[in-house]
Amino acid sequence: MRKSKWFNDFPAALAIIGAMLPGPAQADYVNFESSHVHPIDLTPSGGRLLAVNTPDAVLEVFSVGAGGSLVRQGSIPVGLEPVTVVARTDSEAWVVNNLSDDVSIVNLNTFHVRATLRVGDEPEDVVLAGTPVRACVSVSQNAPGRCGVRALSCAPAAAPLGRRCARFTS
Repeated sequence: MRKSKWFNDFPAALAIIGAMLPGPAQADYVNFESSHVHPIDLTPSGGRLLAVNTPDAVLEVFSVGAGGSLVRQGSIPVGLEPVTVVARTDSEAWVVNNLSDDVSIVNLNTFHVRATLRVGDEPEDVVLAGTPVRACVSVSQNAPGRCGVRALSCAPAAAPLGRRCARFTS
């Protein structure tokens, strides 16, 4: 069976059409994501790896298997531009959301946000320490050099640190 002339010219035609098409699509905006501060953490038992996914505004959860293999368990929607995650226990994580000015307290068993704390303009990091456990959230704009330090059962309150521009990083 003889092939038609059209069939023989088809690859050349596709090459010409491809050359005429515009290149890859370009975004009409510049994506300004907040810088990560503490974007990955392990739960205290080492059984789960937590990672903030800033562009998608979610916390990614992976189980850690034998030999360090990772299996994705799911994503948990949090606030806008998450920059820090800290695992308080094997079932609870705190996610600092820079753009939405809050901290999401996430239940890792139900994959839901159980509470959202408004903490001030552009929070960057959280430290959980002490007995009873207290939270200190650093903010970058509202009150440089101040952080909220309270027992977890108390309402958030600002506390002076005695210096300007305190930053908590890990």
